Parts: sequence; C-alpha cells; structure tokens
Amino acid sequence: MLGVLLLGVVANVLNLLQISSYYQQISVGAVLLIAAIANLLQRRRH
Repeated sequence: MLGVLLLGVVANVLNLLQISSYYQQISVGAVLLIAAIANLLQRRRH
C-alpha cells in the first residue's frame, strides 16, 4: 500500500513539474529498482 502511494506521489509531482512522460517513466522505474535492491539487501542481512 505504501509503495503504491509513493509511486503515485512521484508521478503526480513529476506531472506538476511538467516533466516529459519519458523521464517520468524512467524515474518511476528507478524508484522500483531502488525498492527492489533495498528489499534484497534487507533480506540478506537477516
């Protein structure tokens, strides 16, 4: 639920800043990639 909210906020902010849709997709993909890597690192620690 929190992830969906975060992606929605990021997409909305980029839209309000009139960022190109190409860069919006790149930034959302980067957020997803960072979240996946953080999840992987957290699982390795435990």
